[in-house]
Order: sequence, then C-alpha cells, then structure tokens
Amino acid sequence: GRSDERTVWLECCDEEIPNRSVKIDDYDRVSVVTSGGSDISLLEISADSVVSLFESKDGKVIKLVVSSDSVSGKVESVYERDGYTLYSIGNDEYKTYKKDFMLNTVIGAEVVFRLDMNGRVAALGDGKTQDKFAYLIKAGNNDYGDAKELWVKLYTKSAGVKTYTVTDKIKIDGIMYRDMEAALNALGGFTVKAQVVAYEFNRNGNLSMLDLPEAGADGMHKTNDNMLIKIDEGSKGYDNRNMRLGQRTIMNSKTQIFGVPGNVNTAEEEEYSVGSVSTLEFERSYTYTSYSYTLDKDYFYSDVVAINMNFNVPYWVSTYFAVTDTYVARNADGDIVTVAEGYHGSTKKTINLRSNCEPSPDNIHAGDVISVLSRVGEEVIKYSLVYCPHTEPHKHLDLNSGYGTGGGYNIVGNVYDVKDSIVKISYEDEPSVWKQMVSLQNAKILIYDADTYGFREGSAAELLTYRAAGSFCDKLIVYMVNSEMRNFIIFRE
Repeated sequence: GRSDERTVWLECCDEEIPNRSVKIDDYDRVSVVTSGGSDISLLEISADSVVSLFESKDGKVIKLVVSSDSVSGKVESVYERDGYTLYSIGNDEYKTYKKDFMLNTVIGAEVVFRLDMNGRVAALGDGKTQDKFAYLIKAGNNDYGDAKELWVKLYTKSAGVKTYTVTDKIKIDGIMYRDMEAALNALGGFTVKAQVVAYEFNRNGNLSMLDLPEAGADGMHKTNDNMLIKIDEGSKGYDNRNMRLGQRTIMNSKTQIFGVPGNVNTAEEEEYSVGSVSTLEFERSYTYTSYSYTLDKDYFYSDVVAINMNFNVPYWVSTYFAVTDTYVARNADGDIVTVAEGYHGSTKKTINLRSNCEPSPDNIHAGDVISVLSRVGEEVIKYSLVYCPHTEPHKHLDLNSGYGTGGGYNIVGNVYDVKDSIVKISYEDEPSVWKQMVSLQNAKILIYDADTYGFREGSAAELLTYRAAGSFCDKLIVYMVNSEMRNFIIFRE
C-alpha cells in the first residue's frame, strides 16, 4: 500500500474489512510489524505491500501486519477446494486469503501474486517487483571535503551490475548509519567480501538497506525476518528429484540462483546471471553457497543460492577440447583472438581464445587437449592444458586427474583390451595388468597420430591396434561426466 506519516492505504487481508484508508489519529495505540514479527514504522511500508489489519473491539487499538512477499511465474492450474481458489505455479500451490475470492487471471498467464502474512494470495501484482536479493561485488568511500559518500556495486536481476551511491543514511544489519565511513566498515571495509545480500530501496529510489548474511549454518541465530542466514557451502552434484545440493541446501521453485564469477575483480558484467532450479542440471557438480531469508523454526528452504557459474553461457557437458589447428584472427568486435579448431565431444567446433586468456593462447598447438574453465559466450578466458604430445613435461600425467569443470573425471592410461564396447584400461606404471573398465557407448573416439600431427575419428575396432604392447604404450585419455563416457582420445606415440 501507499503510506505517509499518518495515513496508510491497505490491501486489506481481513475477511470482514474491505479495502479502505485508515486514519491513525482515530486510534489510541498503533503497532506496525512485519510478517516476521519485527517492529517497523509506517514510513517503512513499501508500495504494493499486503497489510493485514487487526482492530480491537472498542476501536481504540489497531495492529498492522505487513507482508512484502510475492511469487511470480506461469499459472499452471486453477481449481476450487472448500470454497478457496488454489493456483499452482511450478511445484507449489497458493490459496487465496479468503473464500469465494478469485483473481482476474487465467491458466498460462505470467503473474505476480502478492502474499499476505500467512503466505496466501491477496492481490495480483503489476509484475514490477523489486528484487529482494543482490550480489555484493565491491564497496568504497568517495571523499567530498569533510563529507564521505558510500558507493556500493551490486548485481541484481533487474538492473544487472550497477554502482549505487549513498550520501545521508543507510541501514546495515538493522543499524542505521549516517556516517558513510562507518557504513563502509560495517560492510567489511575496502576488502568487502563478495556475497549475497538482501537489499531495499526507499520511495525515492535510493539504496536504503543492506543485510549481510549471518554466519549461522542452522539458522538458530536468526532473531527477526530481516536477517539473512548462510546455510551451507560446498561442491556437490545436483539432485533434481529432491531439488537439493548436498544435505542442507534444499530448494523450491521460488529459490533465486545467482551465477557468479570466481574473481569479481577481473569479471565482466556478462559473467553474472540469474536462474532458478530449472536451470540446474541433474548430477552436475556445482560450487555453491546457500542462504535463507525466511526461516521456519522446524524446516526451511534456501531462498537464494550463489553458484560459481554463468547461466548466460551454454553449458558444455564435456569441457575437453581436442585442438586440430590454431590461427590468429579478429572477432566480430575487431579484437585479435586465437582461433582454435577441433573436437568438442562428438562435434567439430571453433572457439576463440581472447588475447588476455589465462594461460596465454600462444601455448596451444594442434594435437593438444585443453579443458575450458571459463568462457564469455564462445570466447575462452581461462583454460588448462590436459595433454600435449609435443612437450615432455606434459606427456606424463597423473593416473587419475580428478574432477574438473562440469563434474567430469579424467583417466590417463593405456588400452589393455576391447570387447563388446567395453575397454579395459591399464596404467603407465604397470601396462601388462588392466585396472579399470569403461563403456564406449555414446563416446567420441579420437586418434592422434604423431606422424601427421592431427586428430581423426576412430572406431572401437581400431582400439585393439593401439593397446599396450610391452614397453611401447600409446597414451589414452578418457573423459567421463556422471559415469558416462564423453571423450576417448588415443595418442599414438
């Protein structure tokens, strides 16, 4: 609703009282609280809030319970139960706040529902919701004489990467700061930690509140609904059946997921993105930090999760790229790039490596296998060298290189035997004994011949000619994702 110092317009959620203006002067005592129980002033009631009104029988006392919660998405079904209308969005159902009440919407419509203190639908929003969460990138002070100005660089779903300035006051973790140098110190100083925060703008569109995450994994330190709690962090595979990352990070259709770069100091704006649980891929490994903003004392979901990835960049199931040729060219923006042609999984592909790529793209040659670690679109900005047939230090890799970007697993060894699309693998230290078996199903077989300095596509039958033979062993590199073969590369020495 709209508010000023003495009057508030209610989107009333009380069944007995219709929408009306409430004159505060008409009451002896007035209390205003959020749906989480925190005391606030009338001036803190934001536009489009849903306000539940409780009035004493004698008409002298009034209590306003303010909810700014909303949910958005496509209406998938509408039906009636016990006089209430129920709407489904994603996997969740939302009941109207009172019986015999229906919103002006239809199945298939993209909507914003305004929710009351009990999480029930009270009104249909206009779709212009303010984000609740942002990713804090940097902060600092600007000096103007004796006064200091606070600047905060945030990434939000609606505005992207943007720097906001505060000159008079800002509330941080529930404390009001008018000294902007003290405000910066409350954020962590010039070395502010890049992390998810909750934020608000005031009615003038200025940044007015930041809430940093409390370091309490179980949420027991939460004292009101304006405290962001860090639940969990780690690297786990995504379980789409239970919408879960690890044991503690449980999500639902309302969970907001930030895709963020590993190094905010060198990242470009295109490396930030926002997704939902539908963006995540089953069993893919993600490095994440999860947070909760609205906690139930017994059970809670993660309201927001930060993941080290970019949803704007199409996912490569295999990060491996077998290089067949390289040359220097200019991209569409006129910048000089190194173009690498080769095989990405089962597909012939061309990628660009930026001139400032790490390590230098000058180190890549035909016959190399690289693992692409970070991209902006189809341009590589970071990679690692998996195998190089030209330089001795890179011919002998560790037996099992472990998990790489995208949850893949590397095996380095030799072909011991092939039967019925099953490959037995021996290792370099003991080539006469097989140690591991993998399936060739759905895998692209590439064979590199040192005599021709090029890759060609091979077949399962050919692998028998490249198996270990005494002291002579052709090198084998296997790349798997979630126990499924993606690349099978033989280097003929």
